[in-house]
Amino acid sequence: MTITRASNHQPVALGKQIASSGEGEVWETNLNGYLAKIYHNPTPERIKKLEVMIANPPDDPMLQYNHTAIAWAKDLLVDQNGATVGFLMPAIQNSKELPSVYLPKLRKRRAPGFNWYYLHIAALNTAWIIQAIHAKGYVLGDIKPQNILVSDRGLVAVIDTDSFQVRDVRSGKVYRCTVGSEGFTPVELLGQDFSTTDQTEVHDHFRLAVLIHYLLFGYHPFSGEWQGVGDPPEQNELIRRGFWAYSQNSLIRPSRNTIPLDVVHPEIKRCFLQCFNDGHTAPHLRPTAEDWHNALIVAVNDLVACNTLDTHHYSRSYGKCYWCERKATLGVDIFPGNSGTASVPTVLGISRVSTASQNTTTLPSTSIQTAVTSTSSISQYLSSSLPATTLPQQLAQNTKASLPEWQKAVLTGSVIGVFLFVGLLLTRQQPQYIQASPPQSVAQQDLSLPPETSSPVESSIRSIEQAPSSSSLVSVEQEVSNQNQVSYSPPPSSISQQEAVALINRWQEYKRRLFAPPYERYLGGEILTGKAYHDNISRADGKESSSEWLENDGSYYTYGIQSIDSIENFAASGNQATIDLIVTEQRTLYGSSGRIDRNGSAFDTRLVRYNLQLINGQWKIADYHTVKTISKR
Repeated sequence: MTITRASNHQPVALGKQIASSGEGEVWETNLNGYLAKIYHNPTPERIKKLEVMIANPPDDPMLQYNHTAIAWAKDLLVDQNGATVGFLMPAIQNSKELPSVYLPKLRKRRAPGFNWYYLHIAALNTAWIIQAIHAKGYVLGDIKPQNILVSDRGLVAVIDTDSFQVRDVRSGKVYRCTVGSEGFTPVELLGQDFSTTDQTEVHDHFRLAVLIHYLLFGYHPFSGEWQGVGDPPEQNELIRRGFWAYSQNSLIRPSRNTIPLDVVHPEIKRCFLQCFNDGHTAPHLRPTAEDWHNALIVAVNDLVACNTLDTHHYSRSYGKCYWCERKATLGVDIFPGNSGTASVPTVLGISRVSTASQNTTTLPSTSIQTAVTSTSSISQYLSSSLPATTLPQQLAQNTKASLPEWQKAVLTGSVIGVFLFVGLLLTRQQPQYIQASPPQSVAQQDLSLPPETSSPVESSIRSIEQAPSSSSLVSVEQEVSNQNQVSYSPPPSSISQQEAVALINRWQEYKRRLFAPPYERYLGGEILTGKAYHDNISRADGKESSSEWLENDGSYYTYGIQSIDSIENFAASGNQATIDLIVTEQRTLYGSSGRIDRNGSAFDTRLVRYNLQLINGQWKIADYHTVKTISKR
């Protein structure tokens, strides 16, 4: 297929495919720094939405610093017949998905040294970018960690921008965001059809708070130790009922592994309480992106380095190093390093200073680049006359010969504090962006709870989506013994039998990419909900899902034959449907050593029951289990 840019007819050659979803594919191109998204079925409304976006881009405040923070559509792409097939967008270089830095096991492999200071920087920059998007009248809608990329300097970028809700300022027409992600939908939108619902910034405010909680704590805020009767509800039900660890009358309480809310700066704590408590019944009270940005500036300036371990940082307002406390109590250190090195390493010419017994001002463990562009004079001063990256270096050099170490720390920290304070004063006009310098590599351990063990029934079958525990895999497609097959007399259905089979076919295809590198968990959000999403993508109880365990352990599945042999039963009514299928599947589990795990591998034919549910206008798999195993090869 011959593709050209719509604006100037420049030929665009597609290279390597780097992503694929139900709506299209993303390709590298021959144009340096640009990617192409090619749709499977570009509708006239989607094309018009892209035209509106291209004509009204948000201000990307980091372009002047040679960083793209918003992967916005730049030009339409047309085929040889002049039909629009997709769009051109900037590539985000040298970045990784947000879970790579906030999940301890992934951070250990992909971003060693990305400590709590860096996580604050990433949260601050995320809030600032969303603030810029909101300023243009756009609503992100589908905020999720996989749509936020972060570099090793804490520079953040938002992708998948064509899913945003877009309003045409001329006609007033709204092009809605029709997708959402489990755990990121505010209470007032639960159960709503996104294709018919206009969203606002207030809805994004909830999603942003969840994202920041992930960054600072490593897990979803609506998770913890269930105090009620029976199994804990699904995450969306916890959100619906306002159950998180710090709400009144909540049946969720902090567990032994929960990081206390008090460890963050009081301004950050206030924002979380305001969002998840006050905002639960009064959504307009949720902190805005600007509120979060301002609070995080204060919090970053309050962080100090531990005098025992240089990779530990804590809020001065908390008064002590929580990570040392945690290590002593639980034997777990998610930001480990070399003891006694707090004042030794230097990063980009600035000495790292530990907290001494004296009440001295302490520098962060990394130098920072601060862009304060509220006025042209300040902007020009920081970006050209005296680049922010050179300021700490010059201070360190000028004071090195004449002052004792603690006085250097006081002077240098005070000057940097002045610049941060100026940014805080001006932030109401133009936000501040902070870039952290590259972290040092350090070995890290895991924060997550121990994987749950399999039940006797689960352990006996070793089915495909089992999440391995320390000695076995947790079953996802559970074999239910002695369960009789049920016959249905289906009423008029809201999803056809053919559409239901197509949904299961997509699930079979997605498993190849979800349970093996690159572990594309965003696919789960497109096709799973409820228990299926909980077991495979993200659990509300803080334990690892199947895909998380596989990735964290370095294990993966490969698939041979995958087929739907017959349809046994089908029933659908309203927003619920059930389909029983005879499924043949050949799957092989490879462990972290690269060897085949025979117990986790199988080639069998099973009767599987899938429960489907209509969520926000999209049919998804809510649960499934093996009714019986018909044959094994």
